[in-house]
Amino acid sequence: RDLERLTIQSTELESERLVLPQTDGLFLLEGDVLITVKGAVQKASVVDAATAGAIAVQNMAVFRVTPGLAVSVLPLYVAGLLRSEAFSPELSRLYRQSTGTRSISLKQLANLTIPLPSWERQQAFAAAFVALERFALASERTVTARQTMVEQSLHALLAEGQ
Repeated sequence: RDLERLTIQSTELESERLVLPQTDGLFLLEGDVLITVKGAVQKASVVDAATAGAIAVQNMAVFRVTPGLAVSVLPLYVAGLLRSEAFSPELSRLYRQSTGTRSISLKQLANLTIPLPSWERQQAFAAAFVALERFALASERTVTARQTMVEQSLHALLAEGQ
């Protein structure tokens, strides 16, 4: 999936049974944040319960909150921040261009410093990111519906002239 949305929907995934040796830590967990490291810049999504157990593809990195940290980190905040225009300059400077494809190394990503506000502010930002995405999806559906209406009207008009 190309991480267009803030959360991954399990219906968007392709599945195939794999037999893999040494699979500890390979599978995604609920709350992991997937980040593109090749191609599209600033795409990040949170793994939900239905998606947990999948395996990230090669052009993605996984940000996993370590349990027991002194400070709490909300995955939706991290994904939203990484997708935000406000954080774009910080993230964009790490991407490099090679053979027409933008990429970021895992080492650079591991050294990325993100602002970490209080838990309450992370929740507020996450709620704002979710609300913004819902608004954007509703707007996209409205534009598509109106475009369809115009196209249907145009087809009807053209058919009348024949």
